[in-house]
Amino acid sequence: MIDISGISVNKLRKMFYDIKEDEYPDYIEAFINDGRREVNKFGERLIKKNEKYQMEIKRIENIKAFENSLHDEGYKYIAGIDEVGRGPLAGPVVTAAVMLPKESNILYINDSKKLSSQKREELAEKIKEEAISYAIGIKDNGIIDKINILNATKEAMLEAVDNLKIKPEILLIDAVHLNTDIKQESFVKGDENIYSIGAASILAKVYRDKLMEDYAKDYPEYGFEKNKGYGTFDHIEAIKNNGLCPIHRSSFTNNLVTNTVQKGKNYEKVVCNYLEKHGYDLLFRNYKCKYGEIDIIIKKKNVIAFVEVKGRHKNLIEPRKYVNEDKQKKIVLSAMNYLKEKNIEDCSYRFDVVEIIDKTRGSFEINVIENAFNADVIN
Repeated sequence: MIDISGISVNKLRKMFYDIKEDEYPDYIEAFINDGRREVNKFGERLIKKNEKYQMEIKRIENIKAFENSLHDEGYKYIAGIDEVGRGPLAGPVVTAAVMLPKESNILYINDSKKLSSQKREELAEKIKEEAISYAIGIKDNGIIDKINILNATKEAMLEAVDNLKIKPEILLIDAVHLNTDIKQESFVKGDENIYSIGAASILAKVYRDKLMEDYAKDYPEYGFEKNKGYGTFDHIEAIKNNGLCPIHRSSFTNNLVTNTVQKGKNYEKVVCNYLEKHGYDLLFRNYKCKYGEIDIIIKKKNVIAFVEVKGRHKNLIEPRKYVNEDKQKKIVLSAMNYLKEKNIEDCSYRFDVVEIIDKTRGSFEINVIENAFNADVIN
């Protein structure tokens, strides 16, 4: 038994978090048999941790059972295959194929979505170290738009298989069937229930996440480093405000963009009616020039207002917050172009934002924010 009698409680408390899982039984015995109550509590906590550890060992045994049976039948090169990125609005679909030896026993391999990013990265390194071979397949948004996401996923999976250094004898695949002469088995929720498929899901996820973080540097307004291309609320709002970027999937976003444009036009019409009822004269709707676009241009008492309309179905975040500095600059430059184009010199002007919140069908809350920003933004 480990002798901890001469170690202070504070030092044992620090040591507690560094105890390795295979050392749990020895430390449990030492903690429980110690005469100090605080140390006994460490033992009780470690018992619970050990129970979870033993459950994880059993879980890994269970998800390895099918592959072990294949090894017993004489198969040596068994490739698990999975994909990440079928659902996002942007970025590629990424697949991984991995062959692990029979003796591989990496704890915590699971569906990558059930793991933290830190845990995925730790496991990815272990998987690469133990793998007989592993490879990645990628199909970008252009291919996805051309042949659809399912076919793009299948092509990416076949690419990953072709990139393996050794040809597999059998493929274990999550949920799809591939057009190949290699024997294959398909599993529902394979990333949860089949060891090598879970490993593949982790490799694919880590690889794709890194890709999306790199894309975020090129297209910072979309938050790809956080949403990884998925259709989060903020990502959709970024599309509404900035349009699509080169890595967006048009086949996934066409309806979103079309609906957004139509809804925006409806909002602008409601705002125009509201402003006219409040004494404004409408000068122009949807003014466009080389610098950008202005939703509404109005005039009242010799003051011209350049209006940006921002709408929202539900008042979750103030719509005005989406008129960022870049958008403000485009509006100001467009306004200067309008004034020059119309030879307007003797008129005051300002920049307004009108928030329109769609409460229910046909019911709107409108908030006019005068002088929301000024022309100094371009300096």
